[in-house]
Amino acid sequence: MSLSKTAIEYATHCWNPLVGCSNEQCPCRADCWARAYLRRFNHGCADCREFRPHTHHARMRIPDSKTRRIIVANFLGDWLCGHEELSRLSLLCEMARHPGDIFLTLTKRPELIEDNMQTVNMPQVWLGASITKGWELRAAECLWSTVSPLKGWHRWLSCEPLMEDIGGVLNYISDLPYCNLPDWIVVGALTRNGRTVPPEKGGTRLEWVLRTATWCYENKVPCFVKRNVLGPDTSGWPRQLPWAAVERRKE
Repeated sequence: MSLSKTAIEYATHCWNPLVGCSNEQCPCRADCWARAYLRRFNHGCADCREFRPHTHHARMRIPDSKTRRIIVANFLGDWLCGHEELSRLSLLCEMARHPGDIFLTLTKRPELIEDNMQTVNMPQVWLGASITKGWELRAAECLWSTVSPLKGWHRWLSCEPLMEDIGGVLNYISDLPYCNLPDWIVVGALTRNGRTVPPEKGGTRLEWVLRTATWCYENKVPCFVKRNVLGPDTSGWPRQLPWAAVERRKE
């Protein structure tokens, strides 16, 4: 199946034609949920089990829809790390066929975004960087300097799992001379085996989340705080979907 419904709170569907990642220096490697997921559910695919970058060509084509969808694309890997150029271009061509949807992509290597990707106006494609610790500032800065908002691309940050206070990163980004603020930010907690890791065991601290959410509020950046941080009671916390960022750009 090329497209399936997802339990991810801020999306409606998931789509994973490109799977795996070649980034051996990823700080979340030990707790990578995608790597752990594919060790259990790989449908007999050795490349999935070993998390090697590869393409499932049968998944590349997705059906049309009359309703708008928020699709998380290639969350079972990093689509820029180790994948063939033809596969990445096929992915972009397929996303171009669905201008009414939103495609959320993530990478820890935004410096690998090719120059020719910036010449196409594809506002349905959201280029995101994963920022879990302050030292990953480089990834956010590369995303901002590489992707011009004038070409229609949206930029977002995934702070999941949030591993330390990243207030300094957010303040640095907002002060960059070529920078517009992020279009959207997602904040989530560190989990293992489907359970939130408590702060006393190295998990996400609520004060880190609060500082990030406060920065978003003060800078009018839509933000989504996941339930794995908050538990069942989400009242009073921002849980804005990407559509809020689309409306913000129109203002």
